[in-house]
Amino acid sequence: ITPSLAAALGDIPGAWFATHFNHPREITPDSAAACTRLVKAGVPVINQTVLLKDVNDQQSVRLQEDLMDYLREYERTDSYRY
Repeated sequence: ITPSLAAALGDIPGAWFATHFNHPREITPDSAAACTRLVKAGVPVINQTVLLKDVNDQQSVRLQEDLMDYLREYERTDSYRY
């Protein structure tokens, strides 16, 4: 995601960007920077993931917390159930 692409997406009303990270190791410095550029341009970034056996189903895998460390801007909710 280049700065000009992020700016162009930011100009589109209602544009959102969905990522599909399934493990914190997939969040590279480049992908984190791309997400940051999008958020700064006003594009909400969300993540969709599934629980994968022996990949991200262990309690020690903190995917959402690691994503939040990178994105820094999010809306937290306690209204969902597992």
